[in-house]
Amino acid sequence: MLPTAAAAFSFDAEQFGFDLRKYRIQAHLDDYSTIRCINFIRSEVAAGRDPLPALAEAAGAPGQGARPWDDDKYLQPVLAEDALLFHDFGDEDTAPGGPGDPEVAHMFREEAADAGPSRGESTPDDAQPAEPVGQPANALVVPGKGKAKLGSRSAEAERVDRSYFDSYSYFDIHREMLSDKVRTDAYRDAIERNPGLVKGRTVLDVGCGTGILSMFAARAGAAAVIGVDGSSKIAGIARLNCSANGLAAEQGGPISIVTGRIEQLDGLPVDQVDVIVSEWMGYGLLFESMLDSVLYARDRWLKPGGAILPDTATIYLAAAAEGATGLDFWRNVYGFHMDPVRQELHASSLHKAVVAGVAAADIISEAVAVKTLDLATMSVADADFSSDFVLTHKPQAGQTCSTCHAVVLWFDTAFSARFCPDLPVTLSTSPHGPQTHWAQTILCLRQPILLGQAPASGTSPSGSGSRPAGALRGRISIARSNKHRSLDISLEYAPVAADGSSVGPADTLIYSVAMSA
Repeated sequence: MLPTAAAAFSFDAEQFGFDLRKYRIQAHLDDYSTIRCINFIRSEVAAGRDPLPALAEAAGAPGQGARPWDDDKYLQPVLAEDALLFHDFGDEDTAPGGPGDPEVAHMFREEAADAGPSRGESTPDDAQPAEPVGQPANALVVPGKGKAKLGSRSAEAERVDRSYFDSYSYFDIHREMLSDKVRTDAYRDAIERNPGLVKGRTVLDVGCGTGILSMFAARAGAAAVIGVDGSSKIAGIARLNCSANGLAAEQGGPISIVTGRIEQLDGLPVDQVDVIVSEWMGYGLLFESMLDSVLYARDRWLKPGGAILPDTATIYLAAAAEGATGLDFWRNVYGFHMDPVRQELHASSLHKAVVAGVAAADIISEAVAVKTLDLATMSVADADFSSDFVLTHKPQAGQTCSTCHAVVLWFDTAFSARFCPDLPVTLSTSPHGPQTHWAQTILCLRQPILLGQAPASGTSPSGSGSRPAGALRGRISIARSNKHRSLDISLEYAPVAADGSSVGPADTLIYSVAMSA
């Protein structure tokens, strides 16, 4: 990372023979074209392609629509909090209405801000570190050759990791998590109301954030607490928080904060720990792959027989009505139907999982557990799994049939009696309880399926004539994606009668749960 956007432009000019400041004048790029161009270059480099031939060809292109970045998808930042998108080119080209027109530039920066993460406020461009536009982290570079070089797979993973850790460096996301009483109360109670668990022990807090779990452990009497966080900014804040509460090691308190990815640390202030605590769960439990880091810490630093909190996690599925998808909103908007919007959103939801809160009233089947993980014994590979399921219709009040539009996924994590004998605690993200910041993960079906226990009149949405299905039978597979810190979910399903006979066609859908780059 370089200290300013200007330094990044100079680096690109020296290393790759490409100066964006000169290129935007040569190619007559206005501010909107510049943001598209920057994001185009970053997307090409991230994909392992050399953007320079396309840039050279586009410099002589006749106008809008003829250049590869003229698609509005390139208004969406590729790199979170990209300082280059906020650079003021006004001093370099200030012709009215041209690339440096201040009014156009102001609109451009507003749009770039809207398109990017909204977790915190941006600082002025010259105060932000900038990544050279032609080079991802750890890219293989030959200086002076004027060509962008192919970044390795690990370089792309490193870029995603930076985006991941950076996303946790803003206070809004920490306020959201701390304000989640279900989450925070569960951790507090497990740590503080099981006196034999932490008192006099050494505790490792993986992904410590603002330090709240470390401070719970200190208040519970831990002899030493080591908090680790991959965001240097938030680790610094954790140190200040611990100091403000008189708990920092420098003050004679028990807490030490270490900056860095747990897998990349050479060591900790101690050789082994008695307890590992971490709030590692992502959407659908496994999104963001932080579980891998917790298991690494367990294998590297946890004493034999040591405790890990939470120690189990279970994923549940249930069938859901259209209200769970949110698509019913578009059927009547102040008396107007907006089916084109509903249809487009539905099409997108067939390959991207939706994360949103689901009302208990929209759950129309019994829930089934499809996977339980034991964090004390599992391997990293156990997080990839397939499981069969049968979702049996649950009659609603006054209704014998319901229409299934989606399958909903949620999870519970437990601080079980194995390590918390005085007060076992369960943290549930079920739609039948208070909502949490994890909400639920919604997998929309291609066609609605009628579920019920009695025949319905007319033609059913499942294509089964007048005969509703008694259940939805299928198989769910969840695996880490080739895209770092992302998930792939495969859902195979078919409507069946109570006797197991087929009532309608089978279908298979594959969804992604991915980080915004």
